[in-house]
Amino acid sequence: MYLALTIGVNLAVAVGIVLLVRYARKNPHVSRQNPAVQRMPRFVPYFAWPVTVIGAGLILLAFAGSTDPRDILPMQVAGAVIFLVGGYLLLLYRNFYVWVTDTEIETASVLGSVRRIAFRDLESLATYTQNRHRMIKIRGIDGTRIKLSSTIYDVQHLLAYVWEHGTRTQPAPTQR
Repeated sequence: MYLALTIGVNLAVAVGIVLLVRYARKNPHVSRQNPAVQRMPRFVPYFAWPVTVIGAGLILLAFAGSTDPRDILPMQVAGAVIFLVGGYLLLLYRNFYVWVTDTEIETASVLGSVRRIAFRDLESLATYTQNRHRMIKIRGIDGTRIKLSSTIYDVQHLLAYVWEHGTRTQPAPTQR
């Protein structure tokens, strides 16, 4: 009975995760102020806030519990790690975005540093597959690098520009 319940709960969680990921891919989260800016999926903060609160609670419980250092140290470490993961996810949701216009691409990292590459300044563009995602890696003439998933984020303007004009080191593909 216990094994069947465990398997059922694990399958339900796995199906829920798959449905969330599919929803996030089909319905990208765009900014209200500028609809061209693509952000992290909306469910990220709904997952991150409880993780952060649970981590903080574990840290507090570790200090309020036993006084034996062998008992509280693992709980303090686990609470700190869980708290930091939740904080990282909140920062990721708050700061990360991708903005592709007709002439440039701009991304912001978790800590808020902005990377911008104008299409006319593209040095190279490479595509590859990572965990069944089509990824693109672009490099500007000033050394700026941007790597992102082209299955999650809409990069049609970038790919159309490269198809028509090429990059500084790669010519445009020949038309058939």
